[in-house]
Amino acid sequence: MANSQVLQGAGVTVQINGTDWGVVTGVQLQMSSSHKMIQGIDSLQSFELAPTSVGISGSISLIKLLNDGGLERRGIIPSHSEVVFEKYFQLRLIERATGTLLFQADQCVVENQQWSYQARAIVQGSFTFTGLSWGSDYGR
Repeated sequence: MANSQVLQGAGVTVQINGTDWGVVTGVQLQMSSSHKMIQGIDSLQSFELAPTSVGISGSISLIKLLNDGGLERRGIIPSHSEVVFEKYFQLRLIERATGTLLFQADQCVVENQQWSYQARAIVQGSFTFTGLSWGSDYGR
């Protein structure tokens, strides 16, 4: 721990499906693991907490570029007419200076997206996602 360094957000690059996304301004992640109480016969106290499911969700904030086509053109979500052909995407967070993989989420889908068009501001948006598997601290 003597050589620990604080990781700065500006030092992390975001990749989706292996492509750097320079338009990302923030990433929030939430990993969950649900548990169920295991009850015994003739006892008011539970005996164990058993895992039932795991998952990941999060949101990504980004800025919009002129004629960038949004999430549809980038292949993250299908167009409205092709929603039944949706494919998973992979999210990776990589430390810029060393190229170390910090976090990876696999089999992700977009839940929703939103965009804010203000008269005197940069067009900003965000999308939320859900995924099936993840891993972190690959650099260890």
